[in-house]
Amino acid sequence: MTENITERGIIYVATGSKYLAEAEHSARSVKRVSPKIPIAIISDFIPSSNIFDVKLTISNPEYSFVHNFLALTRSPFEKTLSLDTDTFAIEPIDEIFELLDRFDIAAAAEPARYLYPITSVSTAFPELNTGVILYRRNKAILELIQQWDELYRSEIALKISMGIPPWHDQLSFTRAIYCSKVNFFMLPPEFNARVLMPQAVSGPIRIVHCRLKRPNLYEKDLSKLNASVSPRNINPNPRRIPEIVWRTLSLFLILKR
Repeated sequence: MTENITERGIIYVATGSKYLAEAEHSARSVKRVSPKIPIAIISDFIPSSNIFDVKLTISNPEYSFVHNFLALTRSPFEKTLSLDTDTFAIEPIDEIFELLDRFDIAAAAEPARYLYPITSVSTAFPELNTGVILYRRNKAILELIQQWDELYRSEIALKISMGIPPWHDQLSFTRAIYCSKVNFFMLPPEFNARVLMPQAVSGPIRIVHCRLKRPNLYEKDLSKLNASVSPRNINPNPRRIPEIVWRTLSLFLILKR
């Protein structure tokens, strides 16, 4: 049985059949470790499974990061955990909602941070990753989401005018958080572990954030991550290091233009 459907829950936004399939794999991972948490999906496709407790539709999808804002504003829950479709819960995550008794919103730092400056943001405040966002519904958060939306649209309009393809929404999200008065909490990496990038963790990893070639076999492929819960370094597959370096360099060159 799930809990009160309006109290707290998880939401995914998935446009296109590919990302809906990813969201279904991710939702199954949540149900395995935290079966009482209700899950909602926002999509332009009809889910093929009954894994979702709430199903919302998208009309005229834009297939862009703008849908991240849509996911936050359309959540049916008072306390919401927004997850990217390429995330996997590998340990119980129920306690994360307790943070919202003290904070308005929470997100983790981006592992590939400090590659470029963020306008109006101190260098002591890192870029935030938008793959895992925990927030509660209140006026301050709704205003923050509106500001994030405006900053992102302004940012991509400027890039397009310069001949630069629009990029992710993390710079605008970081600016919106930094310039707001919301009560913000920085999630530890164990709740948004970007395991394809080197980083330090301690204790059990709760949420893994990576795109797997075999998402149906995520339990097997990710099983070694918590073989030890002592302080440890996560290092990506050595065969993927050139790819990771190239992607990071490409991102740096694009955003520095």
